[in-house]
Amino acid sequence: MSHSPRNTPSIDSRREFLAFVSDDKSIASLRAVATQKGWSDDDIRKGTVRDAAEHLKNARTPYFLLIDIDDNARAMDDLNALADVCEPGVRVIVTSAINEYSFFLTLKEMGIFHYLLKPLDTVALDKALTVTPTQVESPAGGPATNPCKIIAVVGACGGAGVSTIATNLAYLIASKMGQRTIIFDPDPHFGTTALALDMEPSRGLLEAIEKPDRVDSLFMERVMVKYNDKLSMLSAEDDLARNITPHGDTADILFGELRKKHDCIVVDMPRHMNDFTRKVLAGADEVILVSELTVVGLRDAMRLADLIKNKLANPHITVVANRTGIAKKGEMRPKSFEKNLGLPIAYQIPFDAEAYGSANTGRVLAETHKHSQIVAALDAMAHRFFDAKPEESEKPNLAKKLGALMKK
Repeated sequence: MSHSPRNTPSIDSRREFLAFVSDDKSIASLRAVATQKGWSDDDIRKGTVRDAAEHLKNARTPYFLLIDIDDNARAMDDLNALADVCEPGVRVIVTSAINEYSFFLTLKEMGIFHYLLKPLDTVALDKALTVTPTQVESPAGGPATNPCKIIAVVGACGGAGVSTIATNLAYLIASKMGQRTIIFDPDPHFGTTALALDMEPSRGLLEAIEKPDRVDSLFMERVMVKYNDKLSMLSAEDDLARNITPHGDTADILFGELRKKHDCIVVDMPRHMNDFTRKVLAGADEVILVSELTVVGLRDAMRLADLIKNKLANPHITVVANRTGIAKKGEMRPKSFEKNLGLPIAYQIPFDAEAYGSANTGRVLAETHKHSQIVAALDAMAHRFFDAKPEESEKPNLAKKLGALMKK
């Protein structure tokens, strides 16, 4: 679908949620869920997708838009009319009494975020309004998952090795799993991915961060840099004197475009928290939380885990204890670290001076140190994320285990 250019009010006027449904039972279910989320009854209106399209001609598109489809024959025409007045990044939820798998597949191909059969169930409805963008359910109840996985790698303390882990994990997912992968480093000032891969930084990323309305498929082709046939990079190194403010829709639009042509997006997360980074952490299929076994690492790992699990409602966290043994006197015992954090350590990666010393030489460790325990752990992660088993010889000895209605 394409969106027609339109003048919109300021970002502050954008609603969190808006619904148009045609029956009283659906309205009652929506009101019950909306009350729990602190949304107004004014956000729930009687009508169909056609009423939604008419309303949005003169109003901002909400972040979540729930619409009622009552006529299969004209559903596609109605949805195309809706797309013409929608802003990029909106997550459209369709409800209907139509229980046909072919209808669901058609909606999915159009980029519909979620489909709910009538009568609306409050539990399913609540899940649809909080689920991450990579998860969708079929009308029969079975999973139908968008193949693109978003993996966010974030550090609990500076120097924990996040960039090394993110870059090498992306390389392994691309080279060994055969997935079309992009390593995305959204830190506009101190991004290191380009340096690690010995590549020129992307040109135009900052424009995308500040003005996402200019982003489309051709724009993304221009700013992405290819490492090889399966691995691409999106990174920047901008003037430190320049103030950069991400637009509120940047995450939705950027990831919407990246998902179209990739099977996996690995994000080398900056440690500063803003609306952009919080959206990425909330929507990631997996957050890899990297920490050293120190008191400082534990403190910030606890804060990040609380943010991700409780405030952003994303339970998918993999904890990695990195560079273990680098300073044994100041290092916590793993069991004590786990007990205080409230999460298990999935991987313990020992410090390897030789491997880490060559981490920023323009060649990834997965090429230069194939048999290191760092690469073994990351290889196990890559296989776990994509439901495959690593070769016996490559299993890590020290590892425990390891929609949006998009602009088309």
